[in-house]
Amino acid sequence: MAMGEEAGLNNIDEILKNLEPEAEEQMKLLMDSLKGQLLTGGGGGGGNIAPGYSINPWFYFAAFLILFGVIGSFGYKLVKSLSDKDRKREEKRKLKEQRSRKTTKTKKVI
Repeated sequence: MAMGEEAGLNNIDEILKNLEPEAEEQMKLLMDSLKGQLLTGGGGGGGNIAPGYSINPWFYFAAFLILFGVIGSFGYKLVKSLSDKDRKREEKRKLKEQRSRKTTKTKKVI
């Protein structure tokens, strides 16, 4: 251990020694429950956030709606952009055809 870690541990030991007996009992209960959760695997992921607390199903519904809305808006913009490009391409092609018809008509006249 490094020197700083030992000093930190000594400070914690001093604080724990100076605690009131009630607080010491609560600390022991907390430590026991944490050890039990670690030994049984109850502390890591997959479980409830806290005992007696669960996420409301409306939260999932709202999250789904927001996600669907964001994906939908990006999809709409993509489709709109592609259709605008296609429309502009067609207009450009028609203008080019009209110009070529005008030039061929003027060549025939001459």
